[in-house]
Amino acid sequence: MLPYHLVGEGEPILFLHGLGNTKSLWDSQLELSDNYQLIIPDLRGHGENPNKEDINLPNLADDVIKLMDALSLSSVHVCGLSMGGLVAFELFKQAPERIRSIVLTNTTAYCIPWLIDSKVYEDIHHSDNQKVKQDIIDRCLYKRDEEVLEKTSRSFNIHKEAFIEASKQCSLANYLYLLPFIKVPVLIISGVHDRVTPPLLAYQMKMGMPHARFHSLNNGHLSNIENSTSFNKIIDEFIADQIDKRKRTRYFL
Repeated sequence: MLPYHLVGEGEPILFLHGLGNTKSLWDSQLELSDNYQLIIPDLRGHGENPNKEDINLPNLADDVIKLMDALSLSSVHVCGLSMGGLVAFELFKQAPERIRSIVLTNTTAYCIPWLIDSKVYEDIHHSDNQKVKQDIIDRCLYKRDEEVLEKTSRSFNIHKEAFIEASKQCSLANYLYLLPFIKVPVLIISGVHDRVTPPLLAYQMKMGMPHARFHSLNNGHLSNIENSTSFNKIIDEFIADQIDKRKRTRYFL
């Protein structure tokens, strides 16, 4: 089973980290445990997860479903950042009945092939882990104050071979066809200065899901760290609204 943090009580929110991250990516969201139950795993090939075999999006999603089963969670709200957003799409594809709502932050439904250069993998293979980590941080961040840098550094733990394989699998992703079929509430969060998943990709998702809410924040690729106060407020309001709508629906029925 996936290594995970489980904290808080209430509506369950499953947080899915990005490529090269660990569950520490979501440390700034732990305050949400005052109102919700947070489930924060290390995905296959990442963090404390010892399984680095057969890394692909279907397996990453299947691992998450097995974790939900083990925790007796019939359905959850899902929040995925970057690669975690792709896992959220795959999770919906495999088990839509288990998704209450989806938060897609700094991610895409389609990895444009030209964003990935095979030379990048060669450079990573021949670099040490610390250099790979620093290069990723430099590309991810727009805000670079001491606190943001410290939290970001803590959120990455590079296992090079797993990182390369996960990156290759993400580069093959295309969930554009799935967007019209997603009828659960969706929240899209984009970073104005995101160089990893540029805002255009967020607008592309919004066009495919007109019902989705959309927020654009003044940061780079890590909205949840660079703009944690605004990010947490947006998440809290979004989930609280879903709870309120269900209560009102039951009342009128």
